[in-house]
Amino acid sequence: MGVINNINRCIFNSVLGAVSRFAFHLGGIVKFSVKIVVIFTALCCAACTSVSRDPVKSIDIYVKPYYSAEKGKTKNVFVHKQLDPMLRENSINGYQSAVKFVQENPARISPMTMFTLAARAYDFGLRDEAVKWFYRGQNRLITALYVLNLPKATVAENTGFSQVIGQFVNPYAFCDLNKQRQLAEDAVNWVISHPYEIVFMKELPAKFQDRKIALKEAEEKLKVRLKAQDEFLLIHKIKRIGNKSG
Repeated sequence: MGVINNINRCIFNSVLGAVSRFAFHLGGIVKFSVKIVVIFTALCCAACTSVSRDPVKSIDIYVKPYYSAEKGKTKNVFVHKQLDPMLRENSINGYQSAVKFVQENPARISPMTMFTLAARAYDFGLRDEAVKWFYRGQNRLITALYVLNLPKATVAENTGFSQVIGQFVNPYAFCDLNKQRQLAEDAVNWVISHPYEIVFMKELPAKFQDRKIALKEAEEKLKVRLKAQDEFLLIHKIKRIGNKSG
């Protein structure tokens, strides 16, 4: 059984990585299709079984030079000058202080900082919190990549961090589809309600003359992605009911 679980996890991670690379690619954001949602959701649901039998309790990763952790304890955190010391404490109080700061100052919090919050929440056993911050960071990253013309290295660093954290968070998230759907919608609403101020900084090159319009377009893409997932899950549910009745 352990061998099967390992195989399931390897398949999930490799395909999820490919899906994530497609979803976050600059040209792929606007073309995120139902087919991708089908693959993504199916894999996450399949992974739920193996994860529940052999749960991963901490996110032990090394993302140079921003973050590293081992056995649930952070080694290095370099994502936000004011939050780094709080997150290095390896205490729930430090984490909660960091969350409070982010909640009070949401406009300039980077996606990478939110991915770090997700990792820390996961390590403390706050799995729903981990999903929440991961999805918020993911959606903020999508809007930023849509509007801004960022260097390839910056794009790679952000999307790479997202992929690594997602391989831990998503299997848990998709174990409860109703909860996952609510957290996903909340994340979209949060990102729309708290625009990322960085996209309006003229020091950073943009792909569009009117950044406000571009940001609105990006926000609509978030809603489209959510709707695509809803449509797939509804079709899947109808088919499942039909198979049972047949």
